[in-house]
Amino acid sequence: MDLDRHCLDEAAPSGSSLHYATLFIGPRERAALVAVHALRHTLFGIVDTVADPDVRARKLNWWSNEIMEARDERPRHPVAVAITRHCAAQFWRRPEVLAMLTAIGRASAAGGFESEAARDRFCEDVGGGTARLCAAAVAAGTSDTSGPHDDVGALGSALEYAMLAGAPIARSGLMRIPNATTPSQRIAEERARAHRALAGAVRDVPLRAGPAGLVYRTLAHIQLAALAGVLRKPAPAAPLQASITPIRKLWIAWRTARRAE
Repeated sequence: MDLDRHCLDEAAPSGSSLHYATLFIGPRERAALVAVHALRHTLFGIVDTVADPDVRARKLNWWSNEIMEARDERPRHPVAVAITRHCAAQFWRRPEVLAMLTAIGRASAAGGFESEAARDRFCEDVGGGTARLCAAAVAAGTSDTSGPHDDVGALGSALEYAMLAGAPIARSGLMRIPNATTPSQRIAEERARAHRALAGAVRDVPLRAGPAGLVYRTLAHIQLAALAGVLRKPAPAAPLQASITPIRKLWIAWRTARRAE
């Protein structure tokens, strides 16, 4: 099996935001970063596609065991093998890996978020954790181990929130917040709040923040463009990505890369 192709098909297929966001970094860095996102995509895939909560829990628990195996350089899943190849077994000892798995499992078991604090913690553990793992992954095998993990992590957390707020139908009920107003009003308010948070976070990441920084700045600009488009429309439940064509994503990625030169 071509492991890098498998990860690309899982996390960055042609036309996706991640596909364009990773076009302007080196091939080794791209392979490592896409592999990390493939792990995130695989875990979310369990939540999205498995209806039985007991089966979901068993599948997520399998990944807990897989992480332990990968730490001992015995990965079995294609995504885990790809990550180990690009980042070494040390990757699996980073606390963000288990924190991401735990956060996804907790949200799946609860059927959503019981409070805004729970949602924010999820965004930090999943979005922020993935971004920090990406920064570590692209630095693996180089002398640069002091990348802007904190800046990229904050941006990843804001991006996760923006993606949750932007979904016309929340992933597996993960936007269930008590004391909400009418659904359409809540969606509009969440999207406006997410736009402000993401715009602030992207400003805090230096233009020359390394490959992970470039990728996350690009993803943020694509998401900001999508949010801006739906915020101007009267139907807040409209699909978020409908107006962001592949050509526009490519243009945003190119422009972001040029600014970082």
